[in-house]
Amino acid sequence: MEGSPLNEDRKALQKAATSYIGRKVKLEMKEDHMDVDIVMYGNTKHGSNTIIDADEEWLLVHIVKPKGEMDKLIRLASVSSISEVQE
Repeated sequence: MEGSPLNEDRKALQKAATSYIGRKVKLEMKEDHMDVDIVMYGNTKHGSNTIIDADEEWLLVHIVKPKGEMDKLIRLASVSSISEVQE
């Protein structure tokens, strides 16, 4: 599972999210649920997304951006894939 995207399977996404708590991840958002902070900042070399907590419905993500940090609550249904970032 490490490093491979988990597509569209909600239970697999939930399991991955829970296993990646405390780790940096790349989050791919569904096209109709794009989030600028995650896609433009967190998924780049200039920032990061770290899963703080996860359950069946929600992800709490800590986003590091070039000009600051923030925590965001994101619906798991908005995410199309999760993969761990290898450093």
